Amino acid sequence: MLNDTSLHAVTANDLRNGDIVFLANVGGWTHSLSQAAVATSADDAGRLLGVARAHEGLVAEPYLIAVEREADGGLTPVHSSERIRTLSPSSYHDLGHIAVCPSAVN
Repeated sequence: MLNDTSLHAVTANDLRNGDIVFLANVGGWTHSLSQAAVATSADDAGRLLGVARAHEGLVAEPYLIAVEREADGGLTPVHSSERIRTLSPSSYHDLGHIAVCPSAVN
């Protein structure tokens, strides 16, 4: 059960290339956690997860992660395992196919 005072985002892996992605504010998926849709309640989290699961065939196994706001307004995962996952090589915008083809981000 989710704590109604915590923030959550939805993450998954892109089935085309395995990249870590987040359900975006503007629809679709993004590589940037700062552009992720954020749930502020358990009801919001359930709704976002439902939206993400409707993208079957585009992403694998979407799930909720707890996030917190940074002083600059950005987001960071609460749990260390998700911090490590978010900082993986597929999340660096200056490396790999993201650097070569920025449109691959969305």
